[in-house]
Amino acid sequence: ELVEAAAEMHARLGVPMDGIDIRAKNLVGANIANVRMHNVSARNADLRNANLSGIYAFEGDFNGANLSGTNLTGAYLEKSILFSANGIKAIFINAKLTDAILNAANLPGADITNAIMLGVNLLRADLSGARLNGANLGKSQMFSGKNYPKTFKCACLYISRRCPK
Repeated sequence: ELVEAAAEMHARLGVPMDGIDIRAKNLVGANIANVRMHNVSARNADLRNANLSGIYAFEGDFNGANLSGTNLTGAYLEKSILFSANGIKAIFINAKLTDAILNAANLPGADITNAIMLGVNLLRADLSGARLNGANLGKSQMFSGKNYPKTFKCACLYISRRCPK
C-alpha cells in the first residue's frame, strides 16, 4: 500500500522514488506504472502480476525477485540485475534491458517482443517458450562454451512471425 501511495504521489507531483528499498516486500498485483525508480532495491521482492509498465529502473536490483505475470511493457531496465529472477509469463514488450544481468533467470513463456537486449547476460537463463520476436540481442552472452542450453530451444528468435503453440 505504501509503495502504491508513493507511486501515486510520483504520478501526481513528479516526486521520484529513486533508491527505494522494497527488498523482500509482498507487492503482488501492485500498480507501480510509469514511476522513476533509479537504483531500486527489489531483491527477493514478490511482484507477481504487478503493473510495472513504463518504469525507469536504471541499475535496479531485482535479484531473485518474483516477476511472474508482471507487466514490464516499455520498462527501462538498463544495467539492472535480474539474476535468478522468476519471470514466468512476464511481459517485457518494448522493454530496454541493455547490459542487464539475467543469469539463471527463469523466464519460460515470457513475452520479450521488440525488447532491446544489447549486451545482456543470459547464461543459464530459462527462455523456454519465450517470445523474442523482433528482440535485439546483439552482443548478448547466451551460451557457455560448447553448452547449448536446452531451455533455449523453443524460444522464438527472429525465426518466424508467430511462435508455435
